[in-house]
Amino acid sequence: MIAVCFLLITSCWGNFFHLKSKGKIDQLVEHYRNYTKTNSINLDQIKVREMIMYFTSSPEELQEPFRMNLSGRFSFIHLLFSMECGIEDFLFEDAWRKLFKDGTVIPNELFTKKDRLGMNVVHLALKYGNQTGIEKIKACAGKYERECFTSADIIGVDPFMVAASTLAFGVIGYSSYSPGYLRFLSTNLLYMFEKRYFLNSEGDISRDKRERNFLMGSIFTFTKRYRNVDDIEHFILVLKFLFGNLLSNLDDRYKILRAIDGWEGIADISKHCLLKSKIKKVIEEIKLCNKEELDNFIDKSTSLAFIDKAIIGKDISCEKRSGNKFTKKQIVGSIIDVKEELNSLKELVKQESVEILNEIDKLREFFVSIELTNISM
Repeated sequence: MIAVCFLLITSCWGNFFHLKSKGKIDQLVEHYRNYTKTNSINLDQIKVREMIMYFTSSPEELQEPFRMNLSGRFSFIHLLFSMECGIEDFLFEDAWRKLFKDGTVIPNELFTKKDRLGMNVVHLALKYGNQTGIEKIKACAGKYERECFTSADIIGVDPFMVAASTLAFGVIGYSSYSPGYLRFLSTNLLYMFEKRYFLNSEGDISRDKRERNFLMGSIFTFTKRYRNVDDIEHFILVLKFLFGNLLSNLDDRYKILRAIDGWEGIADISKHCLLKSKIKKVIEEIKLCNKEELDNFIDKSTSLAFIDKAIIGKDISCEKRSGNKFTKKQIVGSIIDVKEELNSLKELVKQESVEILNEIDKLREFFVSIELTNISM
C-alpha cells in the first residue's frame, strides 16, 4: 500500500513538474484564442507573426514545437507554416534557424505529422501562402517529399487539389485572394505537375472521398461560387492551364478524358448554360485535335504567362465593375518586382523592428502606386 501511494505521489509530482516545465510559448499555443481572430476560429496573421517573433527572441520558452494544442488543430510548427509570407521571409528564416540549428537532423515528424483535420505542413503552407515554408520542404524533405505533397486530409483532399481548387475560386472577381498569392499557387502547381504529384500510388489521377479529382474539384468549386461572364472567361484560362500541364506530364489524353467522365453531372452545371458550353468546348478541342494541334495547345497553355491572363484580368475586371481601388491585401500581394529594393533592407529587417516593418509597407505601397498608375495610363 505504501509503495502504491509512493508511486501515485511521484507520478503526480512528475506530471506537475512537466506542466511547470512548459515554456510560455507552449502555453500560448495550447489555447487557439491566442492566435485566432476575435469571435472567430480563423487565424489572425498578426497574432501568429507576433508569436513567431516571441519565439525568435526567446527560443527557450518553447519546449515542444510539435505538441498539438488542446483542439488538436495546431502545433507551433503548424503555426509557423501557416504564417503568410513571401520568399526568404526574414522571420520564418530566423525561426527555422533557431528550431533546427546547423547540424541538427530535422525530425521526420515535420513532414509526417498532421492536425486533426489531416492537414500537414504543405496543406497549410499552400492554404496560407507561406512561400518560404514550401521552399524549405522542397529543399529538405528528401525521401518524405512525395508523401508530404500527396498526403490527403480527412476528406481525401491532397495539396494538389487544394492548390487547383483555390486557384479556380481565386479568379472569381469577388474573392479576396491577391495576384501574388494566386501566382504562388500557380508556380507550385507547375512544380507538382512536373513531379507528377497528381497521381496516386496506383498511377491513377488521385481522387478525394467524393470521387473528385483536381479537375472535377476545380469545376465544382467554380460552378458553386462564380457570379458573371468575366468570371467564366478567367476560369476557362485556369481550366486550360490545368489540362495543358496534365497533358504535358501524363502524355495520355484518353486517360485524362476518362478522368472527367460525368463532369456535366456535378454542381448542377446544367443550369449554367454558358459555363457548360465553354467547358465542353475545351474538352472537345482536346478530344478531337490532331497531334500538332494538341502540341500547340500544350505549348500555349502551360506557362505562368498564360495563367497570368486570368490572375491579372480578374483584378482589372473587378475594379472596373466596382469602381474601387485594389484592397490593401491585393496591393501587398501584387508586389512581384520590388525584391531587389527590399533586399537592401534585409539585414535591418532581421532586427525585427516594428518601425522597419512599417517602412517596408510604405515602400511596397509606393511601388504598387507606380504600378497602378502605369496600368491606369
